[in-house]
Amino acid sequence: MKLVNSIISLAAAVAVLPSCVCLYAEADYEAPSDIEVSVGSCEIDRSQLGSDTIVEVPVCINNNCGFISLNMLFELDSRLSFAGDYEVGTRAKKLSGVNIYRCSDSGNTVSACFEVSGRSRFTDNGEVGFLRVNVPANTPAGEYGISMPDSAGDFEIMIFTYNSNDAMFGRECFSALNGGSITVTDSSAERAAEQPDSGNNDEANNAQQPAAETDDTGDKAPAVTTAESTAATTASTSTAAKTTSTVRSASSTDTSETLTTASVTSVTEIMTSDEVENDLKKGKNRNMLAPILAASLLVMGAAVAFVVKKGGKSK
Repeated sequence: MKLVNSIISLAAAVAVLPSCVCLYAEADYEAPSDIEVSVGSCEIDRSQLGSDTIVEVPVCINNNCGFISLNMLFELDSRLSFAGDYEVGTRAKKLSGVNIYRCSDSGNTVSACFEVSGRSRFTDNGEVGFLRVNVPANTPAGEYGISMPDSAGDFEIMIFTYNSNDAMFGRECFSALNGGSITVTDSSAERAAEQPDSGNNDEANNAQQPAAETDDTGDKAPAVTTAESTAATTASTSTAAKTTSTVRSASSTDTSETLTTASVTSVTEIMTSDEVENDLKKGKNRNMLAPILAASLLVMGAAVAFVVKKGGKSK
């Protein structure tokens, strides 16, 4: 009886052996390929850096084959540092959290392992998490890089596609490890650099304006002088003009009265100047005749007196 039981047990073991081999064969997982991971970039102005400032930079995956655990490494520029409380975080609902390990004494390189809760797989493309980077106060303007090395210390990039050690794959599955950057700008320096140019333009415009004003003054000065001289001439001849117009009114015809004021004024000024000159000449001649007549009368009077006197004596 014992011999029969032993034979039956051996036969059962032989029957089960092929099924175990089949289960083991099904545990071989196909390696993924062309997975792309990257770090984003962001920009901050120096005016916002009154004190140390935490900046969140996104971490993304593309061509995701699905994973239950994804480990990546991040290295910061030496002038930056990771936040002290936690360096990497996630907002993805299907991820349970991030395990973080420092890979260097400086603390500028960390290994971040994004974990899925339970036995589900994370198959989304896009953002899987974010880095929390500390930008020191008064950081000079410039671009500060964030790289993704293959390995650092005892850590390296890897992906678990299923919940099994046989589903663990490394760098060969990743076609791109794209780093990012944080750019610090300085808008106040840019404005200061633009102001001298605008100042020079204003100075140039101001320098041109006096010249233009000088030209305008030069053009207007002769006109003012001419107007003044014309006014003076008109004033000086106003009396003569009145006399001339009175004299001409007696001899002028009705037709001449229909002339425009400008024409009459022009003729009046010309004739007035000629008549004034003639009157002055006549005045001078009259002034010269008076003494001559007076002298002649005195001579004649003296001669008559002399004759009368002489005649008296002869009688």
